[in-house]
Amino acid sequence: MHYVSIDSFCERTGLNVTDVSKYEEQGVISSVHKGAHRFFSLRELYRMKGILFLMRTSGLTINEAIVRMDSNISA
Repeated sequence: MHYVSIDSFCERTGLNVTDVSKYEEQGVISSVHKGAHRFFSLRELYRMKGILFLMRTSGLTINEAIVRMDSNISA
């Protein structure tokens, strides 16, 4: 599996580190810790991008976007 750094995750999603940490604390995304660094799988990256896209374009709440995104991933 391929991973990206938190800096790359932020750059690719448009989120800042504080938002990423908040979403991680809420259980929306998860990371792998290696020493003092956090890494996110490409699956987490694309899932987060999908969630943000749904929130921005469809006006969904974070929880609604998660349900919609996760139902599409498992389908």
